Amino acid sequence: MLDSMGYNWAVPSARDPEAIYRVFGRKLREVRVGKRIPQQELATLSGLTRASITNIESGRQRVLLHQAVQFAEALGVDLAEIVPQDSEINSGRESASSEEEYLRVLRENLVAELHKARRSRSRTRRADR
Repeated sequence: MLDSMGYNWAVPSARDPEAIYRVFGRKLREVRVGKRIPQQELATLSGLTRASITNIESGRQRVLLHQAVQFAEALGVDLAEIVPQDSEINSGRESASSEEEYLRVLRENLVAELHKARRSRSRTRRADR
């Protein structure tokens, strides 16, 4: 079921691989603007350049998992607030239940990683005292 580019069309992001990044960027920008945090400040807090933040917010630059966690922490929000939901990615087209399940599991894994990172940092801070 792979196409000439190697995409498995049964996976939702394969139909439009960049859609998740566009939606992520839009959500990131909405939260950042809502909290009145300039792009430069978010860039500094996340270890990126302002140009990278601009590109991420416009969907032109992909985001790594650890960067998504850094953004959520820098903005003081739960990771789930900036990770796209299946309905946001699939807007304007029908979504199969397998797509919804795939994205639900992806979101759960991202949130679990955020909580794991927070617990680890918390233990490290206590040990440093």
